[in-house]
Amino acid sequence: MPEYLAESYLSRSALGAGRREATEVARAAGQLAGGGRAVRLTRCIYIPQDETSLYLFTAESAEVVRAVAESCGLTFERVVEAMSDWQTAAD
Repeated sequence: MPEYLAESYLSRSALGAGRREATEVARAAGQLAGGGRAVRLTRCIYIPQDETSLYLFTAESAEVVRAVAESCGLTFERVVEAMSDWQTAAD
């Protein structure tokens, strides 16, 4: 299944809210998956210097990843296909 990287803005002052945000994103992905959509949040990364949160998903499409954000009241600035295993990417 493809991987997608989603990016959202999160100010440093809202870091505590960011942890709750990641929990909500994971919950929303689980709800969509329970409804028959292929999506799973696999990792969250926060970059304080850039005030950016990154979410790595395995999902059937970028649209499903955007639906995760929408279902928990977030907006992802970008959703792009990603590859986290360079060995596989080179094959």
